[in-house]
Amino acid sequence: MEKKLLLGSAIICIAFLFYLPTRSKSFDVQEEYVSNEVLVKFKRGTDINDIRFAINSIQGKIIKCSGDEISLSSWNPENSASRSFRLDPNLLHIKVPDFIGTEYAIYLLNQNPYVEYAEENSIGHLCEVEPSDPYFGLQWALKNTGQGEATEEADIKATFAWDYFTGNPDVVVAVIDSGIIILHEDLWMENIYFNENDPINGQDDDNNGYTDDFHGWDFVDGDNCPNDGTGHGTHVAGIIGAKGNNSKGIAGVNWNVKIMVLRVADGNGDVTIKRAVDALDYATENGAHLSNN
Repeated sequence: MEKKLLLGSAIICIAFLFYLPTRSKSFDVQEEYVSNEVLVKFKRGTDINDIRFAINSIQGKIIKCSGDEISLSSWNPENSASRSFRLDPNLLHIKVPDFIGTEYAIYLLNQNPYVEYAEENSIGHLCEVEPSDPYFGLQWALKNTGQGEATEEADIKATFAWDYFTGNPDVVVAVIDSGIIILHEDLWMENIYFNENDPINGQDDDNNGYTDDFHGWDFVDGDNCPNDGTGHGTHVAGIIGAKGNNSKGIAGVNWNVKIMVLRVADGNGDVTIKRAVDALDYATENGAHLSNN
């Protein structure tokens, strides 16, 4: 069944990687920065002469967006070419002499009432995260090293995105498809949605019109067993959210997520408009944050 999950475009849910601001890390800064450089943001409306006085107090020179230095007398924030950052005239990139140094320059600038903040020009290190899943090497859409006849680098750079974010278990994605093999080892049980408000007891405990809809609903047979009839829904669910770095199968774009199972396609792969709309209504009314249709 791992092969069912293996191929296909991961683009359908790459945007979901950044759906919530939960963050592991993006850059491992490690307190590294460019020596004798400072980024200083002045408060909006600060007079040009007050800015020049502040920079002169640390004997600094402005570095333009082009990388060239410009004298204080020649600097004009109204001219975008003379700014450090073209779209923000109040944010300046400053070079200071060795005997002043980065830390002392920042200290002095932060004492100035016109300064919003001053900080180092930090150096980040982008990290690549590769999961332990045995079939990850075949997932060229996530990381393409030229496997088989694939084109190297034609991928979504998932290994770099995972250093920033691997998903969020509080986000529910409705998979409106042919159902899912709910007990699949790469989905069960961490990444399958559970409706805790309607345990399986023969009653509609949450009063949503669907009895015992613990994982979602089967709109083909009209029951609470939305098991996969063709394999396609399981394939799609795996691309979206196969548990990553668990030494099993593949890695989904999101290692952590909750998949709501909504079956609308029968064993022949046929879907009626009625079933599709009912599934979208269900997803909307029962807490799905987004859906793959």
